[in-house]
Amino acid sequence: MTADDFDQMAAAMAQSLQQAPAIVDRTPQSPLWLVSVAKVENLTSDVMTESEQWKIMDDLIGSLPMQTLWDDKHIRFVLPPEKVLLLRGESPSGDKRQELANFGAERDVTHVLNAVFRSTTRAKSAGRTDLYYAEFSLLDLQTGRVIWTDKFEYKRSASGKIWD
Repeated sequence: MTADDFDQMAAAMAQSLQQAPAIVDRTPQSPLWLVSVAKVENLTSDVMTESEQWKIMDDLIGSLPMQTLWDDKHIRFVLPPEKVLLLRGESPSGDKRQELANFGAERDVTHVLNAVFRSTTRAKSAGRTDLYYAEFSLLDLQTGRVIWTDKFEYKRSASGKIWD
């Protein structure tokens, strides 16, 4: 997976969200939706540490296309406080525990976003193809309903002789 893959995914994701029935009629004056990323699951053949998975989500929700949802639809995406500390390389001990307890205390999360990454590989003697699939779902915490879900696919190919 490359940075370009995630840039394209962020653009497609923002476009898909803007067209979702629950979101399409929202305006900058609509009540704030504060969406926290709740779960990231890596089911790909690529090894990703927990911090790498959360870094991917941080990059996705912080991308310019996703930021337009803040301006256009009054929707803001955030990471859970403990994941912010993880990305900073800090552990919640001592003063950090207090900071973690107060982090975002004034924010009331209204929705959660879940992500699952999957992959499949097809290899022949002349090359290899990896198909990546990312599925996202947005849950309204007030109703308990999934109000948006979408998937994004991309391929990576490599050619040449495969030797064992």
